[in-house]
Amino acid sequence: MGCFTAGVILVFCLNVGRLTRHVQDSGQVMDCLGVCIMYNIPGFLHLQNLAEVYSAVTGLQTTAGELKRAGERVFNLLKVLNVREGFHRDDDSFPKIWLTEKSTPDGKEYLEDYYRQRRLEPQELQALLDDYYQERGWDPLTGCPTPETLAGLGLERAAESL
Repeated sequence: MGCFTAGVILVFCLNVGRLTRHVQDSGQVMDCLGVCIMYNIPGFLHLQNLAEVYSAVTGLQTTAGELKRAGERVFNLLKVLNVREGFHRDDDSFPKIWLTEKSTPDGKEYLEDYYRQRRLEPQELQALLDDYYQERGWDPLTGCPTPETLAGLGLERAAESL
């Protein structure tokens, strides 16, 4: 499974490709701190609260922005590891079953926009992936983090492994 498909929320009323990056980075913070992400669903654990708890427990002052940046670094490192193992854009795909029409007791069902006004087509999903890569600073053709993105995160050594 590619990095993109893990954790995508199919809302499509917003630009999910761009929103996903921020959700994933925040999720990485919770994973790194050993916090169950289920507690964040109702919004109990905002990154600001986590920054305050982290600062109090470790004695190292940090901000919500710094924590989110750390989550971004982790997510990019995960992508670098996937790329190093041979995964590229073709592997960051949506499950084919999402595009398969299904028979239900209510009739035929297929992937639609959030408002159920129109059927979503494969090219729209590819455009969503383009938006996601642009938001992440990854190459849109390969799905690899760019050297500039990695350098901006202080991950120059990771860029060398690509």
